[in-house]
Amino acid sequence: MSIGLHRARVGDANTDYSVICMDPGWVKTRMGGDGAILEPHVSISGMLSTIHKAQKNGETAKFYTVSASSSVSICAFTDTATVQR
Repeated sequence: MSIGLHRARVGDANTDYSVICMDPGWVKTRMGGDGAILEPHVSISGMLSTIHKAQKNGETAKFYTVSASSSVSICAFTDTATVQR
């Protein structure tokens, strides 16, 4: 976990902002290459949806990554703290 997330987790809970980190997944960009599985618009819409849900629910200090069960047409993000390893 990054130091920024750690500080958000132990900091003042009475804030008007959320601090989250997101892994956008393997996205078809110049950096991701042609072998990547996610189209940019799919990753972006999934990230925006997750950000809106986090803001609505007052979530903070979480790291989200693309869910392993995500399809190529729908990008779902999961809080890594809830994922069992």
